[in-house]
Amino acid sequence: MASDDRTVKLWDTHSGALLHSFDGHTDWVRSCAFSPDGQHILTASHDRTAKLWDAHSGALLRSFDGHTHWVNSSAFSPDGQHILTTSRDKTAKLWEAHSGALLRSFDGHVDSVLSCVFSADGQHVLTASHDRTAKLWEAHSGALLRSFDGHVGWVLSCTFSADDQQILTASADRTAKLWDAHTGALLRSFDDHTRSVNSCTFSPDGQHILTASADTTAKLWDTHSGALLRSFDGHTNLVNSCTFSLDGQHILTASCDKTAKLWNPHTGALLRSFDGHTGAVSSCTFSNDSQHILTTSDDGTARLRNTSTGEPIRTFFASQADNLALSWPARLQDFLDRRCTLRAIDPNQPIDLSKPRNWILQDQRLAERQPVRTWPLDVLISRYGDDESQALLAQAKRAD
Repeated sequence: MASDDRTVKLWDTHSGALLHSFDGHTDWVRSCAFSPDGQHILTASHDRTAKLWDAHSGALLRSFDGHTHWVNSSAFSPDGQHILTTSRDKTAKLWEAHSGALLRSFDGHVDSVLSCVFSADGQHVLTASHDRTAKLWEAHSGALLRSFDGHVGWVLSCTFSADDQQILTASADRTAKLWDAHTGALLRSFDDHTRSVNSCTFSPDGQHILTASADTTAKLWDTHSGALLRSFDGHTNLVNSCTFSLDGQHILTASCDKTAKLWNPHTGALLRSFDGHTGAVSSCTFSNDSQHILTTSDDGTARLRNTSTGEPIRTFFASQADNLALSWPARLQDFLDRRCTLRAIDPNQPIDLSKPRNWILQDQRLAERQPVRTWPLDVLISRYGDDESQALLAQAKRAD
């Protein structure tokens, strides 16, 4: 899930336990996604970057820099080889995931581009914008194929049906709309929210549509008739994002009330609330096997939870000067791999990783002529650590 506290967080689906917190962005984190193979996590932030992380270790692998304003959303191609980002700079950009190379810019919107998605076959790209349109592009050439015009407010979210035959959009005009992807014809409008519709998605079987709204609810609709089937009530502030698990058995929502919530789509029952972010939770997603939940926040972090154990594994920290993704408990190799130096406070004493008060971290950015920054690790852990990290720190201090 994404959040206003600048973090992304991964959670255990069943227990609600926090697994990972990804701290590397320096501004609000607006969206998150798992790679198709589940090995990587992609985040987008108002710090004008998208970032690629190792889903298991939390290591920051790559930063995609090229937008000149906020990055609002990001998505993987179906084969995981490419990454798509959208920005307030009015463009969407296509990147090579492995190298970070910028391949193409999609220019045609006349206002901020808020949402993006690949078609299931990877041949097309769909974008949604403040200019009140959604646009369909050819992924490889960047050619604009079609514009979907009909909303009277910002288009905030867009997605393809599983067979790529239909397109769904959500808008600040309080509606979601269903379109024919080939002709651009408007098929149906979903009109029951009382405020902006911030997010929309199809169920995996395509029979239902899920929407999330600033009216604090999410709603489930019949795709073919447009009938409202159920309302999910429980958030106390704007609902920013909604998604189905891949088996269609669960629904996840993210809200400005700083929580994400797990629901039963058949009964509407609230199953679990995920707390921990210190800012609005801006987006949420399931892992491909539905065993993990990822949240991103305006607190600048992403958080991850594990389904099988429900126990937190690590907490991840970052230096804004070097975008370092560090963790506690620590291994020496963690730091050697991330271009930073450990120095003992007492140079006559060896570094003891079990005693974080006795050593500091230095970023290595002299080649870029940026100042070296030092970080007392006990301060970082005290400020950002999860319960397990705090306990380990307390134990280390007692040992001192």
